[in-house]
Amino acid sequence: MPDDMSIVSFDDTPYSPSLATPMTTVAQSYSEMGDVAMKLLFDQIQSARGLAKGGILLPTNLIVRKSVKRLEPPFN
Repeated sequence: MPDDMSIVSFDDTPYSPSLATPMTTVAQSYSEMGDVAMKLLFDQIQSARGLAKGGILLPTNLIVRKSVKRLEPPFN
């Protein structure tokens, strides 16, 4: 990596920067995910209607490390 293949993971685990080739990753806040999950659970418990439809979009952060290769135009 990254000459033959680029890899990006989702979920910035503590060992990602320590790998032989540090892993590029998309990170999200564990505490914010937990807060939203608890709110959804409490809302569902308190509501007789059940689970509301829709989605939740939480902010993410791309942490670029050495597991991806920078491509210059043209992308061939």
